[in-house]
Amino acid sequence: MKMAIGLVLAGSFGIVLVQVFSVLFFDRLYERGPLVETIQPVSCADFIQGRSTKSVVLRVDDVQAWAWRDITIRMVDDAYERGIPLTLGVIPKGLGEDTQLIEYLQAHACHLEIAQHGYDHSNSRGDTGGEFEFLTEAAAKERIEMGLQEISVVTDEPVTTWIPPLNVQSTGTAAVLTELGFTHISTEGEGVFDYDASTFSYDTNELIATATVLDDCRVTFETSNHCIIMLHPQDFADDMALDSEKYQKYYLNLLDELIVAGYGFTTLNQL
Repeated sequence: MKMAIGLVLAGSFGIVLVQVFSVLFFDRLYERGPLVETIQPVSCADFIQGRSTKSVVLRVDDVQAWAWRDITIRMVDDAYERGIPLTLGVIPKGLGEDTQLIEYLQAHACHLEIAQHGYDHSNSRGDTGGEFEFLTEAAAKERIEMGLQEISVVTDEPVTTWIPPLNVQSTGTAAVLTELGFTHISTEGEGVFDYDASTFSYDTNELIATATVLDDCRVTFETSNHCIIMLHPQDFADDMALDSEKYQKYYLNLLDELIVAGYGFTTLNQL
């Protein structure tokens, strides 16, 4: 069973740790002071989404305020340098409090799709159950609308991709999605927009080798013109900090191998 670990920060001590790491990371990366003073909109003039008739979508879930923010930013930067767009599954709750993340996402808007990934990614029944796994239509609609309101601080573009936490949702949730403007529903299963490969196995709690991810996409391409790969920033973390070895082996190598394979890249809402 896939387990979401996106909301592990609790209390001021955890937040302080993230803030300290953020300051150290960005001072080293930019060497020009705080991130808020250095973000500039990126150029998209030479950005190419499609390179072939077979396209890969990189679906990065659990993008959120504070937690693993620096890894998220690094993932976006490294994808951008390679001309690869990303679909970001954003957990909306508290997003407006993280001004650095907001400004960064706005600066990179031309090669990112903002998708909604639940509201707060909480468990719906104590310690088990995806956030939307057991909700009624009314309850699901209320939480989704709260999330859309919070996401509006990042983008005024329509949010049309829905990714339920833990990739599960109730029939009540499914019933309200069209009404709320969602056209692309990405979960786990056989649906046209469901993910086909992943960089992490929640069954074995291990990262998945790049060769296996590529094999999963090759199989998918036998019957489809796109392959959707699910990733999470925390896949490449040691607790809250970047694990450079994991990041190189399981993320950067994946990007480069996908390029070598000759695939194109797009976002879910462009399929």
